[in-house]
Amino acid sequence: MTFTDEEQALHAALADVTLGQPPMPVDRMAGVRRRHARRRAVQSVGAAVLAVVVAAGVFVSTNVVGRSVTPAGRSVPSWALPWPDHRDGSVSQQILDGAVIAWRQFYGGPGNAGRPTKVIWYAGQRAVNDSEVVVVFELESAEGRRLVAGYADATNVDGSAQVHVAPGSSPWVLYDAPAPPPSYRGVVGLNLTASGSIDSASYDNWIVVLTHPTAPQISWSGAGLNGGGAATDKGLIVADVGQPTGQVYATVVDHPEQRGGGTNGQLPVGVPGNNKSRVPHLRQVGPLRGAPVGLRSLGEVASQGESVDSNLSFRGHGATTIYARCYGPGPIRVAVDTDKSDAGTVVPCDDRLHVLAGGQLGPNQFGGKGHSFAVHASDYTAWRVDVVAH
Repeated sequence: MTFTDEEQALHAALADVTLGQPPMPVDRMAGVRRRHARRRAVQSVGAAVLAVVVAAGVFVSTNVVGRSVTPAGRSVPSWALPWPDHRDGSVSQQILDGAVIAWRQFYGGPGNAGRPTKVIWYAGQRAVNDSEVVVVFELESAEGRRLVAGYADATNVDGSAQVHVAPGSSPWVLYDAPAPPPSYRGVVGLNLTASGSIDSASYDNWIVVLTHPTAPQISWSGAGLNGGGAATDKGLIVADVGQPTGQVYATVVDHPEQRGGGTNGQLPVGVPGNNKSRVPHLRQVGPLRGAPVGLRSLGEVASQGESVDSNLSFRGHGATTIYARCYGPGPIRVAVDTDKSDAGTVVPCDDRLHVLAGGQLGPNQFGGKGHSFAVHASDYTAWRVDVVAH
């Protein structure tokens, strides 16, 4: 990625505001690069084939991070969480600074008002089969004290692939919230999508969870999961939890005998105060058995939450039939060639196939040629839809 003059200036400023924090160990970079030689191509979640890969209902160690970290007793400002710095040298600081630049672009104020005066790092490394770069940091700026966690596809930020980033966009997905008090002993987490740790052809929900460094274990649970847990590396775990059908929860287990609960009970995996960060990658909906396959279909799509899909080469007019299946806090609505959020055919979400009359094909209200259909659903509703012209 190339940086603008303003971004180069911010890199220099970030070097100043992180002074006093121990640097990443430079002697490990060559070895880390060798360990992270594998790359994955950018993959479409909608086209994934899912298989259930879940640990048995016992405590198991699942891809737990175990690299060296800065001691928990490092010096941090009185307003920051007294947690370790888990950066391990697997990505350069310039790449990590790109996440702070993206935060400023998304959330910071104009000019120098949005420039952070202090950045405290808790995580900044490759994770999830080395396919993602994850970041967790606190910062102080004119916007106040903020807690930020996020991720980017490693190939989009490490220079191993030519990536075009449109103006005003970023390869980083970031979740921002007011920073919790230093006494906070809950969790800060991320939900990520990647190949399963057992079946590499499947897509699972992975979690990255941080908590206070003295917690020996973190367990997880949720709808569609058998549950499990892992020993922490000074408060950090990275784990493949399988394919949930709803919210994923983490429990901080402060003592080994607390396998049924923890000091804070079940906490949603995510950034405290940011609901979007809590959305996991749900188990994909099963096939639409009986749906016709051919030139009259706009295309079958499987996803979750809101979506707009287009077939720019499709030509036709008249009525449509909707083949749909979904589960979660439904119903969903499927709207053909209209951008009105309250339009569409209502489909109940009982994980059964429904065949319903759809809207009329008309001018594509989302622009361009062909035809489109929009699915209106909650973030926690998974669906599979095919729109077929008569």
